[in-house]
Amino acid sequence: VGVATEIVQDGVNGFLRRDIDGWREAIYEMVLNNDLRGKIGRTARDYVEERYSLHRWGPKVCRIIDNL
Repeated sequence: VGVATEIVQDGVNGFLRRDIDGWREAIYEMVLNNDLRGKIGRTARDYVEERYSLHRWGPKVCRIIDNL
């Protein structure tokens, strides 16, 4: 939905599913597979920190404000 398809890489940093059955399967897989849960969680966190964190955007926002 929306921007999720640009952020989520299916099976890498999250899941994209079209229907309730697909979501049920993805959730079931995560419940049963501790390693997959950990891998997806770490990958998702790394992705978000790399692209959306204060560390990444703080200096850019400061430059914008300084140039006002």
